[in-house]
Amino acid sequence: MVDNQALYDRPNFFQAYLTLPRSQNGLEGAPEWPTLREMVGNITDQRVLDLGCGLGWFSRYASNSGAHSVDTSDISAKMLGRAKEMNETHQKINIRYELKDLATVKLTTEEYDLAYSSLVLHYLANDAFGRLLREVLNR
Repeated sequence: MVDNQALYDRPNFFQAYLTLPRSQNGLEGAPEWPTLREMVGNITDQRVLDLGCGLGWFSRYASNSGAHSVDTSDISAKMLGRAKEMNETHQKINIRYELKDLATVKLTTEEYDLAYSSLVLHYLANDAFGRLLREVLNR
């Protein structure tokens, strides 16, 4: 497995990542977003878990869509830092950002109504992926 924490926190890599269309345009820049938005459905008053939140585009969408709370995690301190900065602009207070490795994460909230993840699960080794799914399903 690639050391993703080191990769996304490398200044040159992070700056290049920020130039990608989906980094600049968020969910609207992702061709799969219309399908995912339909799958997610109405999330008003739901407790949302965003695994591997990256720049926090989905977290802000969930908050703006009326989610009760949004718990996010990412392995990259740079990604979380930028997500928090972007969140301050939107002044959403129901999003909680945490630096966590999904390969070893222990979820602390007892229950979520929706668990979401985009562009991160493929980084996990098979055993870590299975462990994460069991962790999510036990909530």
